[in-house]
Amino acid sequence: MRIAITGGSGFIGKPLIRALCDIGHHVCALEHQSPVAPYKNLTVVSGSLNDDPALAEFLAGADVCVHLAGLVAARTENDFFKINTQATERLMTAAQNAKVKRFLYVSSLAAREPHLSAYAQSKRDAEDIVLKHSDIPTDVIRPAAVYGPADTQTFKIFESVQKGLAVLPGQGNGRVSVIHVDDLVQ
Repeated sequence: MRIAITGGSGFIGKPLIRALCDIGHHVCALEHQSPVAPYKNLTVVSGSLNDDPALAEFLAGADVCVHLAGLVAARTENDFFKINTQATERLMTAAQNAKVKRFLYVSSLAAREPHLSAYAQSKRDAEDIVLKHSDIPTDVIRPAAVYGPADTQTFKIFESVQKGLAVLPGQGNGRVSVIHVDDLVQ
């Protein structure tokens, strides 16, 4: 299969590309600001989610598009909507034009509570956009907090616990759900 992946230079994207290429799929990664490491069976297209010609090249012949790219931190609330929502809509339109056979959107658990933050709302809005394109079979997943090698966010929690400090969610009776990046990729 030919699989197009956004966010290929990211924490989840790197191991996903390796895993898919290792089992014989041809992967095409959209490279925006951070370089995507070369790998066997990998083609890299330079461009952004706002670059229609790059999106057309990136999606040409793709059977599946996996959309991992997004902002988890931003300077302004509007930046979340520009990247997480509007760029997702642009990608969905390009995928529809390229006749992609399946679309997988990797969202966030935060999307279930959109009132909590601009990030959460932008991810929920993006889910709604993805699901409204009923002409492309779609899946939306909301992984738990992802940790593993090269993690710069969730790992801080584990470091704190190792030092004897723990943040208890809620009033001490809350729950935290985590998944290792390799388990998510599988």
